Amino acid sequence: IRTAIDKAVGSAPVVLFMKGTPETPQCGFSRASIQILGLQGVDPDKFSAFNVLEDAGLRAGEWVSLPGGNSVLGGVFVGCAERCCEA
Repeated sequence: IRTAIDKAVGSAPVVLFMKGTPETPQCGFSRASIQILGLQGVDPDKFSAFNVLEDAGLRAGEWVSLPGGNSVLGGVFVGCAERCCEA
């Protein structure tokens, strides 16, 4: 499980663990995170999004709750949409 998460985190400078996809987010936190990235001018080609609802390996991680818009910037876990506003 840790290997899958490490691989995901290393896949791009900005990584989003979300419910759904950037085109069809399936929760408010995921939708907010996508909107924040867009407002900050993050090029969609420069970030990776992982749908935790479809990836059993990521879903099995040691999450406090199933991620909905949790972000990793430059390999550092930032957190949910609210934390992205502060970052």
